[in-house]
Amino acid sequence: MSQRQRFPGESTIKGSLASFATALALNALLACGGKGHGSSLDSGDAAEARDASVEIAQTRDAPLTDADVADATDGPGKDGRTIADSGSADAFGNGVILCAGQSPVVGFGYCRNRTDCGPIGPVVCSLGHYDWGPAACPLPPGSQPCPNDCATDEDCAAQPGGKCVPFDRVCPKCNGHRCTYAPPPCTSSPNSCGAEQRCRVDGACEPVPCSAGGSCGLSYRCAPTSATANYLGCEPIPCDGGYACPAGTRCHVSAAQADSFGCELTPCDQGYACPAETRCAVGSPRADSHGCEYTRCNEGFACQENSRCTVAEPPAYDHGCTVMPCKSDADCDCGYCVGGICSAVPATCQYPPV
Repeated sequence: MSQRQRFPGESTIKGSLASFATALALNALLACGGKGHGSSLDSGDAAEARDASVEIAQTRDAPLTDADVADATDGPGKDGRTIADSGSADAFGNGVILCAGQSPVVGFGYCRNRTDCGPIGPVVCSLGHYDWGPAACPLPPGSQPCPNDCATDEDCAAQPGGKCVPFDRVCPKCNGHRCTYAPPPCTSSPNSCGAEQRCRVDGACEPVPCSAGGSCGLSYRCAPTSATANYLGCEPIPCDGGYACPAGTRCHVSAAQADSFGCELTPCDQGYACPAETRCAVGSPRADSHGCEYTRCNEGFACQENSRCTVAEPPAYDHGCTVMPCKSDADCDCGYCVGGICSAVPATCQYPPV
């Protein structure tokens, strides 16, 4: 068992708890490192934890009630593990139990909820990058030029082939129009089109096909009459004709799932080794293209700290572990109660871009 660090004293959380991430993202981002927590909650606790997790992910400002918090205070990390005193302070003060592999956070800008960010806004308390969107632009409309040179193509007659096209800009907001003009006709002698290009009779440049000296590049060969040839006349070299299939695949040109080179993914029951924490289950609705599926937490996978086994039949790419809801750090195995969900790391106060 990895050692944890406790800091003297206690700290409190003020203000309402808010969540700005979906339940799926939280399951991926908030779970602590370290394993060994495979014990399952009973059916009542599992339903309570799952429902609370979904409700918290969908509701920003509703405060948690006692019923929202999973009955997991006697779970892993509460009793029987060694906690070392680091002698240094965390940005949140005292009483923080660090998750495996984590260090105390120092400095400013960390938060558990919006209240920790102070009175100056707009601001969100978010794990990961928060996308403010177009509304966050600090520049008002009209603060920079917004071209509106034309209304129709007739207004762009200064040069042949003029077109009136929209000009859209998000920050600062601009919905205008401007004229665009076609490039001048190319020449064949000298060739003004550049390498691997040639000048057509209509004055436009085009790639040189392989039948006229153009290159097909690696893994392709010149076969202009082939049904699989591209616009240059090049076709993929089949794996039974010299192409080497990459790792995890095998040559099977007649397979329905084979790629353009004739390679298909190797099934796990025919030589492919499933990654750690997955198992070979060819035919399972949860299996990937190799036939590997995530091992369920009630069948051998150990949920990480701050999560519990709650789903007997999880969806694909999920072990069935649910991140624990919380009202304070004390409800978590370790780390912080961020927006009503246990997290190995605190969130950060994020302001609109300037």
